[in-house]
Amino acid sequence: YYRGSVAGSDHSDNQVTCVAESRDGIHFTRPKLGLVEVNGSKDNNVVWRGIESHNFAPFRDGNPAAKPEERYKALAGIQSKLYAFVSPDGIHWQKLQAEPVITKGDFDSLNLAFWDERTQNYRCFSRYGDDGVRAIQSCTSTDFVHWTEPVPNRYRKAAPKEHFYTNGTRPCPGAP
Repeated sequence: YYRGSVAGSDHSDNQVTCVAESRDGIHFTRPKLGLVEVNGSKDNNVVWRGIESHNFAPFRDGNPAAKPEERYKALAGIQSKLYAFVSPDGIHWQKLQAEPVITKGDFDSLNLAFWDERTQNYRCFSRYGDDGVRAIQSCTSTDFVHWTEPVPNRYRKAAPKEHFYTNGTRPCPGAP
């Protein structure tokens, strides 16, 4: 998945989420999906169009209780509004509900969510501002709709404040 733009600003509805496929992780193709019209044509690889494409971050849900039609999930949005998305196949996306599911944070870069097998809940790591410094916070959910209050990441006391523009927080295979 990657972000594209039809035209307009960084905060425009003309942002798109596209998909590329690869069997080896080296050579990629852009499937012609016929889902979203861009410049008068659906002959493209766009899976979502809207401001949420600014940081659309999909994942395959590892929750064994996940509904088949919600096997893929994503959080996306900006301006203190993160929306929940679901898909049966990672291609056909819809908002889980019209209202945002998380509203405390900046959300202007990649916000990552995943099913945490160890704790048996969904976990989200998102961006927020901490006195002018870009920082990371986390929250959890049992249903991907109702989330706990975000908690700032903690570091050792003497650690200097550093900007974290994007985060790559994911479970480490073999070391959950």
